[in-house]
Amino acid sequence: MNKKENIIIASILAVALIAFISLCILIKMNNLPYIDVFWRGFAYDIRGEKGGFLYWLFRIITEFGYIYVMAAVIILLGVYTRLDNRFFILIAIIILSRVFNSSLKSIYDRVRPLEDMRWQVETSSSFPSGHSTNVAVIFSYLAFLFYKDDHKRWIRVSGMVFSIVIIPLVMLSRNILGVHYLTDVLAGASCGVFCGCIGMLLLNFFNEKNILTQPLIKKKSKEEVVEE
Repeated sequence: MNKKENIIIASILAVALIAFISLCILIKMNNLPYIDVFWRGFAYDIRGEKGGFLYWLFRIITEFGYIYVMAAVIILLGVYTRLDNRFFILIAIIILSRVFNSSLKSIYDRVRPLEDMRWQVETSSSFPSGHSTNVAVIFSYLAFLFYKDDHKRWIRVSGMVFSIVIIPLVMLSRNILGVHYLTDVLAGASCGVFCGCIGMLLLNFFNEKNILTQPLIKKKSKEEVVEE
């Protein structure tokens, strides 16, 4: 089963890497390609007035890409797994994704879309989108954990669907709020998915080799609980 899984994961990883490299080359050759100009205008046309329904909807959705959400997910996964390999792999791929994102922001130093049209204050450079990277690495990995988990089917499916759907929604929120171009969010998401796939492959490898499969925090037995 893991072999088939690994082939699928490796294929997704390759597509994400190719997309990521292609976008990096595109922006290096043309800082503002036509697709960004077109999509920026499209986002401005559909979002309506600031303070309206879409403003508040996407202001809420975009929160899933912030650092404090990453911290909350890390803590919750640590509690749930009691610090087994799933937890440590998440930490590793988040660090990897942040290194990629921060390095590229410094290298490209791309100016964000029109300041007067932004619905949110952002100070860092535009390419690639940090929110899109954050949400893609975390929730692509979480979708895989839900898939591998042994909970009831409806819990697993609900978790997978939410994890998959929230990624494009956060990407779109960055465009609607006027703080990123389309290529920013696509590059950010492809970077995040790439790192998430690395995490999935590592998890299968660790499980196969029985590396950190036992939680570092042991669960108390019924006898120990009774004695207390």
